[in-house]
Amino acid sequence: ATEACQLSSALACGLRKDFQQYARSMVATIIERLKEKQSGLNRACKGALNDITDHCLGLSDIVDDIGTGCGHKVAKVRTDVLEFADSVIAKTPKGAVAKAVRDLMPFLVKAAGDNTADVRDAAFKAMASIARKVGMQSIEKYTDKLEPAKKDKLQRLVDSGAKKDSSRSEKKAPPAVPVKPKDENPAPKKVKAAAAAKSKRADIVEESTTASMTNEELEAAVGKLANADILTKLKSTMWKERLEGMTDLNQCIDGLGDSLDQHAEVLVRFLCVTPGWRESNFQVLREVFTAFRVISDNARISKQLANEMAKSAEKLGDIKLRQACGDFLMNLCEVVGPAFTIKRVWEHNEGHKNPKVIAETMTWIASAIDAFGPVSCAGSAKEFVSIARKGLEMANPQVRSAAGKLLGQIHVFVGPQVRAMCEDMKPSLLSVIDDELKKCPHDPNPPPPARKVRK
Repeated sequence: ATEACQLSSALACGLRKDFQQYARSMVATIIERLKEKQSGLNRACKGALNDITDHCLGLSDIVDDIGTGCGHKVAKVRTDVLEFADSVIAKTPKGAVAKAVRDLMPFLVKAAGDNTADVRDAAFKAMASIARKVGMQSIEKYTDKLEPAKKDKLQRLVDSGAKKDSSRSEKKAPPAVPVKPKDENPAPKKVKAAAAAKSKRADIVEESTTASMTNEELEAAVGKLANADILTKLKSTMWKERLEGMTDLNQCIDGLGDSLDQHAEVLVRFLCVTPGWRESNFQVLREVFTAFRVISDNARISKQLANEMAKSAEKLGDIKLRQACGDFLMNLCEVVGPAFTIKRVWEHNEGHKNPKVIAETMTWIASAIDAFGPVSCAGSAKEFVSIARKGLEMANPQVRSAAGKLLGQIHVFVGPQVRAMCEDMKPSLLSVIDDELKKCPHDPNPPPPARKVRK
């Protein structure tokens, strides 16, 4: 069964839309298998469901299967299905979510009253994801059936998620932008243009015009920049053709010149889907990293878009892609700042099932802090120490070793307060920490950093 799920994932990633008719009939069977207790099979089932919804099916195609799963007699299946639904909702455009509300919400409202706490929590998270996509008003006629306490819980989840999103949104940035004398000009459009021209970091994130675009709409937009033959190659089941298509697309990107700025967002979001991070050939993905680097070097990158690009951080665990991925992420640090990039990289990789990915992530974080010097830790030292602490408490020795080195690197720039932030840890871990800190003494006057944030 595990191998069958893995094969389904491979077919979904390779055949994509050509696998759609078969994928429809497989979802219910895979959901049923979520009841199995073997962790390997469970991961394979979840991976297959994610791959199928990434490349073959949309939310509207699986609503009935989600409803069936929500009514399963095994609580674990109900929880896993609701978490799966939440993940699909998160990556589905607003319009498609709005169309699915009528069919999906009754299942979620019913699950919100389940006897199992995990099921209830998963249902509320899924409803909150829908509300953030289409607004609370669109689901009020369904949530009116909930008790007042449950309505309050849902509203809190919606608000907390909105705050998290807005922290990555350029709408939150204007107060932090230094006010220049010319900002007193009463013509707001000129001020906005001047601010944009001042920095490629794009601290002001506007409402994304592409976040709600479907894969087909993204493809159509890129089709205006590259010929149809390139898009056909990128969707080929033959890796050599995908590689050729990606190489040709990079040539197109190089040729955009000054107009790259206005097409950057569409290109990035398109590449995250096609060929996408589940692409199996490392040579194709190296070309994607090349494209990302060219885009980040020559276009204004908002923090919202940088977050999309940082999802590539999983490839730090791939020995064939580690260098390309690490170099690009360093480049991204120069564009949007090391602290922001490090936090996004850790956010995307923290819960990875492969400890090697977590270890390599910590190793990269340490190298980024070393490269950018004290500025990388300014205002973020506590969060970075927290990352290292989590690694030290993990069972995997490779992760613990990387976490210790990360803590040592932080100590170089931050000093004794690093040790103070670890006082409440176990004595056995404190001895390990003390050894690492001795190897990396605090330097109150460090040399100039090797890298700097671009102005």
